[in-house]
Amino acid sequence: RHGFGACPLGFARDTGHVAAWPPMRVKICGMRRVEDALAAVLAGADAVGCLVGLDYATPDRIDPAAARTIFEALPPFVARVLVTHRTSLAEVTAMMRESGATVAQLHGDFPLVAISALREALPYAAIVKSVHVTGEDTIAASLAAARVSDAILLDTKTRGRIGGTGTTHDWSISARIATASPKPVILAG
Repeated sequence: RHGFGACPLGFARDTGHVAAWPPMRVKICGMRRVEDALAAVLAGADAVGCLVGLDYATPDRIDPAAARTIFEALPPFVARVLVTHRTSLAEVTAMMRESGATVAQLHGDFPLVAISALREALPYAAIVKSVHVTGEDTIAASLAAARVSDAILLDTKTRGRIGGTGTTHDWSISARIATASPKPVILAG
């Protein structure tokens, strides 16, 4: 027995074996070159992300036209993710259209009340809202984001960066969010 008893992820109570495991998806982010994006897909990535419209300098940042070049080279069933810090509806809409992205991953303080307008402007796009796991209050913030987005992404904020830090946060809070969320939960890694 593995002791998973009442786990909501589909473990069988009587045996402790996995009855049905939710599918794992992989996104490789920070793409700057077509050949790297294609290598990620060949390695099994379900999604490729490009960092466009960031609030700080990073070597992974590219412009929407460069993202379009990468996204156009991808096979048809690979999600094209625009990762941005921008909080303006007009800016995010323009970057999504120019890049050809199919998913908007919103970091920073993009207002939850503006997500419905973003969805109206980009009806073809999935919307992922990032939430910084900082403590117990993150649970309520995550559930609020889940009500208006297609998925939430749990990430760690540091003094100089608002995502993609590689810093571990309290996974017990993430587990509680994943259990309570009506939408898919993505764990940044």
